[in-house]
Amino acid sequence: MTPNNTIEGVHLFPVNGELLYKPKAKKYYWHIPRALQDKDIQVNSVVRVNKKQIVLVTKVFHENFRETGKKYASISKIQEFQEQQPAIREATTEELKKLNNTRKKA
Repeated sequence: MTPNNTIEGVHLFPVNGELLYKPKAKKYYWHIPRALQDKDIQVNSVVRVNKKQIVLVTKVFHENFRETGKKYASISKIQEFQEQQPAIREATTEELKKLNNTRKKA
């Protein structure tokens, strides 16, 4: 059996101890490096990409890059939480407005 080497996911935003995602968030794809392919990455796992961004995994699958010719950025690590994992939920409309305003200022 070939190991899973690609994930599909959405970005998460930390707000008040919770991790929020946008309701109609665009889904992105990342490559799982060989060093992390033996780890147990499943749907609803939380991973880090680019050492900063937090991503919720929505799909894990194997893709033959030689056949497809696609290239994706790699995940950097599986997110581990010191205590209990924070709640992951969909952002409300008010929270979306705040998220969009803070991202435009940054």
